Amino acid sequence: MALREPASALLDLLLPAACGGCGAPPARDGPRPGWCPECAAALPGPHRVVLPEAPVLYAAGRYTGPLRAALLGYKERGRRDLGRPLAAVLGELVPAGAVVVPAPSRPAAARARGGDHVRRLCTRIGHAEAWPLLGLRRGTRDSLGLDAAARAANLARAVHVRSPENPPGAVVLVDDVVTTGATLRACARALAEVGIPVAGAVVLCDASSRTDRRHRPASGQR
Repeated sequence: MALREPASALLDLLLPAACGGCGAPPARDGPRPGWCPECAAALPGPHRVVLPEAPVLYAAGRYTGPLRAALLGYKERGRRDLGRPLAAVLGELVPAGAVVVPAPSRPAAARARGGDHVRRLCTRIGHAEAWPLLGLRRGTRDSLGLDAAARAANLARAVHVRSPENPPGAVVLVDDVVTTGATLRACARALAEVGIPVAGAVVLCDASSRTDRRHRPASGQR
């Protein structure tokens, strides 16, 4: 069930004309193409996010600064050209050969944004295979603005597995932002119920209130 994107997804492969963090001209090569040198230097680096009953989780950074600005540009403002630099940052957290499973978006939200932005990012991680195994049941509310208890109640039994195929590698859940961990818990539970274990999860931005920055991926880990 590996995902293949249509030709329009080539927009995500283009390097941006302006840095997603500040709008300055971006670097065209080097360790972080697509970011200007100042924003590239400001990217904080990965950290462990510890949330109750959530999978082992790493974030590329906190929900602030250039990373937040670039994600909002990509997600809400049609900056499809930011897909490549954001996927590169996310891919640094994903082991080679893993199967990345995007957290599902509500169909209405995906349509409003011109497509599922998390799914598209997953297809840009070149050393992993994207499998869109999960969906949301009809009637699921947007979690924006809900507290932890309301998010958990909203997602209880809302996430379902579209096709219980066995992925050919370790499953890593992917989302753009983590706040309470409710989405990742629901995704992991749905996969476990059909016999698919989750090795871990990664997100671009950590907006949670409980972060343990002492735990980082080992040197050389993707």
